[in-house]
Amino acid sequence: MGKYFRATLNKRSGKKNYYAFVTVPKNLRPLLKGQRQIYKSTQTNDYEEARDKLRDLEAELYLKVDHAELANHPLSKAYDALWEGLDGLGFWQETCDSNKQKALIEKWAKENPFSYMMLFENEQRWELYDEIRSMAGYVMATPSPGMSDPAESIALATVQGEIEPLLQDFDLEFRKVSEVKYAPKKRSKPFSDAAKAWFDSSLFQNNKKTNVPKREKTKQEQITKVQNFMDWAGNVSLDDFKKSLATQFAEELSSVDSSIISGGAANETIHKYFTAVRSVLDWAVRMDYIHTNPWAGFNLGGYGRASQKYRDFTENELRQLFTMDMPKQDRLVLAILACTGARLDEVALLKWDQVLEDNTKDNKPLHWLSTTQAIVKNEASKRQVPIVPQVCKLIQAHRVYANSKEPERLFSYGKDKDGKAENKASRAIMPHIRKISLDGTLTIHSLRHTFNTMCRNAGVDWELREFIQGRGGQGEGAKYGRPAWVEKQLEEIGKIDYSFLDGNLSISSPTEQMSSPLSRPP
Repeated sequence: MGKYFRATLNKRSGKKNYYAFVTVPKNLRPLLKGQRQIYKSTQTNDYEEARDKLRDLEAELYLKVDHAELANHPLSKAYDALWEGLDGLGFWQETCDSNKQKALIEKWAKENPFSYMMLFENEQRWELYDEIRSMAGYVMATPSPGMSDPAESIALATVQGEIEPLLQDFDLEFRKVSEVKYAPKKRSKPFSDAAKAWFDSSLFQNNKKTNVPKREKTKQEQITKVQNFMDWAGNVSLDDFKKSLATQFAEELSSVDSSIISGGAANETIHKYFTAVRSVLDWAVRMDYIHTNPWAGFNLGGYGRASQKYRDFTENELRQLFTMDMPKQDRLVLAILACTGARLDEVALLKWDQVLEDNTKDNKPLHWLSTTQAIVKNEASKRQVPIVPQVCKLIQAHRVYANSKEPERLFSYGKDKDGKAENKASRAIMPHIRKISLDGTLTIHSLRHTFNTMCRNAGVDWELREFIQGRGGQGEGAKYGRPAWVEKQLEEIGKIDYSFLDGNLSISSPTEQMSSPLSRPP
């Protein structure tokens, strides 16, 4: 059926309860007694409770509009015309010898009007067809009395002449519907039902590659994006997923006036929204709700603004950051981030048993952080993170600041339901960075980029950089012998100048202040 106006919530004059209203398309209003809107009570005057019922009531009202739309269908009109022709034969009922046929006609007269949707249901439509065809066939098969009763013979011929074209027209329209297997009444499964089934499935709950449970944060992000789509699209069914709906959704996401994302989304964000919705459609294909994913391969090129890239800290910005007055745990987190390129969520959750120590063959101390057993982004993130002596001293000095609630942890940033501390840590640390610059491309994550630049400037091998930062391979760094592996990493990243940790501001020229981050000549 067509796409109708979204239902709205409002009160009727003199009524306490909220009602769900649907505006009737202009072409269907004559079939609904001229009503511009149809409505149904939510049975409550509580707005939140009424809003929860809105989509279910919307579906009921859509079915009512569907029914009105079906009255315009050629099969429905042909049925009405044939029935009216048979129902109008009052004299025929009086002269009919068959009590069975009289009872049939009386029965249908009582049941009229009926639901047009029955004409399009696979089982009921054939019952209707057989019964009305039987009644019309009885009229057409009645033998003429001929000259024995000329008046009745003429009347019968007149009746048969009226019924025959109506029967032929009904039969033709019925066969047309059968040929195309058209069932207007049967709205396909609502997208919301498919979404619920997908979110309850083990395929959604677990990571496809590792088959381990997904992080709550990852699941909630997808659920939220799908819910945002449903709030925007309304009570759409799986049959409504055409290219035009995909285009409208992409346009809405990228619009500066977007009702979903303030100011419009970046192209990368639009891709994430489509990925979430496509996952539901993929599940619908798996469950045979639909044959193919109608949004597969939809081109999102050109939609949304380009993704914002993080920039590096300049030399002076790094020095200024460590000159600022801030809580000691914030300073240590920033120092670890700046000198390891680790991710904030990895550092904010650090435990003391992840801070490891060993000696080289020359009996020199080595220190590193192990994320092999931690909650990390991917398999490559399980690694040994080398700690340079300057940061090691800061970590050891931090031992006096015990976390009373969780003494096994280095830091006291609160955790969310996913067991992550990234959000709380970010809220604590970002204000320090904003005192240096209001540039939106300078964030905590910029320290990860800055460390990578410092490594590159110091001549650190690309593959080694990838391992240190947990981006490359399949976690090989976690499998190598610890001292030998860490010693190799420390030897390379030791070429970097970490004097910015001292917090002494440079007196370099403005041009030099904007140059690449610090590094010692190899």
